[in-house]
Amino acid sequence: MSPIYKKIAISALSTFIIFSYTPAFSVQNGRLEYNDVLYDYSNFDVQEVTHEADEIFKKYNSAQTDAERLQLGQNALCKYYLLTKIDYENIYPFVQLARLYIDKNKKRFAKEYLSTALNLDNQNAYANYYYGEYYFKYRDYRRALKHYLIAYNNGYRNLYDLNLKMAIIYEKLGDIQKSIDFYTQAYKIDSSQNPEISEKIGSLKQLNYDKSEYYSKSIIRE
Repeated sequence: MSPIYKKIAISALSTFIIFSYTPAFSVQNGRLEYNDVLYDYSNFDVQEVTHEADEIFKKYNSAQTDAERLQLGQNALCKYYLLTKIDYENIYPFVQLARLYIDKNKKRFAKEYLSTALNLDNQNAYANYYYGEYYFKYRDYRRALKHYLIAYNNGYRNLYDLNLKMAIIYEKLGDIQKSIDFYTQAYKIDSSQNPEISEKIGSLKQLNYDKSEYYSKSIIRE
């Protein structure tokens, strides 16, 4: 397929998804049987579509109005969905779809795409990190920690946000020493993002464990 026809086909597919169904319904449930017959997905260029999808995703994250975010979100969903059709074993677009749905607070759709990604590779750092983000957002800290630890042990050890989130979780779970360790590591990675971390570390070191409420299990969602 020539480059110009690829662009026409991608544009037509995106238009079809956007105007034929609601984004969540069409992308999540894959109601594109008629379209699947029309397009030979193997002829699309993965790198080209990925670049287009990522550029739209960046614009979506920086959009200033709800209308702009809605349109860009729809376009990003279409592009990433297309990538899942081009290469079903590629974890990246499934995680990106999940990230969009997390942002839209579509819990079921996000979880299904994250589960698909982990079914392809349950040790994948990228998929586990965003599964952790999913659970962290909804305050399911034990499950978030499970996935964060997998990401941490598979290449994300030096990620500032991951160390910070794990520090917060361990603090909530009452493991003060581990919380201190991860706050310290986050501060070493980038002290400029949150200078107050050093104060947090100091306060945790001085914490009177016996009188604290950190061991109260009532703050943890089972």
